[in-house]
Amino acid sequence: KVFVCHHSLFQKKKKNVKDNLKGKSKTTKCPAKIDITIKLTTKDTCKKDSYVKDGLPAIIVFTNVHNHTLISGEALSFLRPTEDVHCVFNGYFNSGLGISESIKIHEEKIELKYGINSTELANAHINSKYRTVRYWYDEWKEIHLGPLDGNGVFQGGLCKHCVIFRPVVKRGLLGSFIVKEFTKYNDFHFHAKKHMQSDWHKQSVFQSTHFIEKIIEKNLFCATHDIAIRGKSENNGNFHDLLQFRIEAGDTVLSDHLKTCHGKAKYTSHRIQNELILLCGFILRDKIVKEAAVTVAPTSAGRYFSSDVGRLDGHSASDDREKYGEFHTLFHQLLEQEEDFFSYMRMTKSTFYYILENIREKIQKQSNFRRCISPEERLMVTLSFVSVFTINNRNNALILNFKGGI
Repeated sequence: KVFVCHHSLFQKKKKNVKDNLKGKSKTTKCPAKIDITIKLTTKDTCKKDSYVKDGLPAIIVFTNVHNHTLISGEALSFLRPTEDVHCVFNGYFNSGLGISESIKIHEEKIELKYGINSTELANAHINSKYRTVRYWYDEWKEIHLGPLDGNGVFQGGLCKHCVIFRPVVKRGLLGSFIVKEFTKYNDFHFHAKKHMQSDWHKQSVFQSTHFIEKIIEKNLFCATHDIAIRGKSENNGNFHDLLQFRIEAGDTVLSDHLKTCHGKAKYTSHRIQNELILLCGFILRDKIVKEAAVTVAPTSAGRYFSSDVGRLDGHSASDDREKYGEFHTLFHQLLEQEEDFFSYMRMTKSTFYYILENIREKIQKQSNFRRCISPEERLMVTLSFVSVFTINNRNNALILNFKGGI
């Protein structure tokens, strides 16, 4: 029996155009191997071989010379995961986590134990690959949910609102779209519209909308009062305390939902809160942009501020910049107080124009509004920003003024 390195040529195609169409191969012709030979134990071999006579019929030859690194991320990723890691991921699946969430939590645990820059993150012996976790998840689903042949797996349609926020039965029985899947696909649209018009569905939609509004209200309350939603550690946090306070105040919808719903449908996890905060930010940003698009307000200096969502008209923008633009104003201040400006910049006038002649062509190519912003203006404002701003915010300030068009 011969055990070879996975970078060897054993049972692999040669790396050429004909044999390997992809043009990629992990083969490095590694000579490392373990050669195990077991001799037959007979009367003849016992007479001729003293080792076989003493009960040592095996010959093991180690060639422990690799022509590639053994501690790289690629080499560590080929290691087999342990059974303990398999059991850990089964625990994640039993808790209701999916593949991506399980991998993320497992990596966070490894970072806490070994450090962020640890090589254990690339070690498949501890941190399994996605395809391995996917295989384990498929095994877990087949054991707990049944095979993918219709036994134990939903094969029809369900209403998300009615499943998560199950309506109260006052008359009749709950049927398709709620407690069992709808499988009559030839009449699917007709029955789906009929379900949407039912009182049960309207009740569930009202409860779901009312519940999500309460969740968002708690986030907005924490944001407007400068209260942290949760800390760095895993605890209830202010957000969960506000929910509990609302339940104690007599909110039956919130109380019933948190008691009866599935763990993944509570909308109270920190990931859902981050998503809701991002959505609120997007809505607020769009609202500000729409209001600013139609706003033209005079300032104390007699200049005007205007914003447009779309592309600015070239002629109107040029006219406004020539009258009220910052480049135009600063450039004329330079012409009026030329001596003071160059003494402040610690350079002579000849040095300024020498730099200008060397970069004039590049400035003209990169200028969005060439008629109203001359190269002299751009260089002057650039030098003023270089002298006033620090290194950390200098680039951001230049990008904001040159590309943003202030």
